[in-house]
Amino acid sequence: MLGNFNLYLSISGKPILEVNIIQTFRIWTWFSYYLLGGLLGKSELREWIINKINPRINLVLVVVISIVIVWYQHNVGSHLYHQVLKAEYFYVNILTFVWVVSISISVMRLKISENPIINLLSKNIMGIYILHPTIITGFKKVLHGSSNSLQIFMFIILIFVCSLVLSVFMQKIPIIKRVVSI
Repeated sequence: MLGNFNLYLSISGKPILEVNIIQTFRIWTWFSYYLLGGLLGKSELREWIINKINPRINLVLVVVISIVIVWYQHNVGSHLYHQVLKAEYFYVNILTFVWVVSISISVMRLKISENPIINLLSKNIMGIYILHPTIITGFKKVLHGSSNSLQIFMFIILIFVCSLVLSVFMQKIPIIKRVVSI
């Protein structure tokens, strides 16, 4: 719904709602993900989704939506919203919700305690979250010249990997470890 409102504002020549409100105060975003988490937290609904969607189809869905979402956000952000492209403008969007649910269902299918990659990511997710804006700022010169969706997708992966590597190193420093771990 908010996506439709933003499209209306953009077509009317006005800036989208998120531009005027800093991310911290976008209560509707927090509330949306709180409700989404609550729905996925219901074991009946979660089990129904897991049983109805084949794991291979779920994986294909995650890959396809990942590609579509990068293309969509890049094109809508730069051509329609006429804003500096920020993913935060698209957090409350039906496509993003489907993407998040697909990724969540994929993760729920994993044997997390047995998967070293999931263990590595879970230990470092707070560090990745804290570090990624700084790393994005460091890459801004390179990102600014990119107009290709594939390049932007590759930069997302690069920023994630750089954030992860830095977080792993920071986990080894006792005082800093408390800042970057949950």
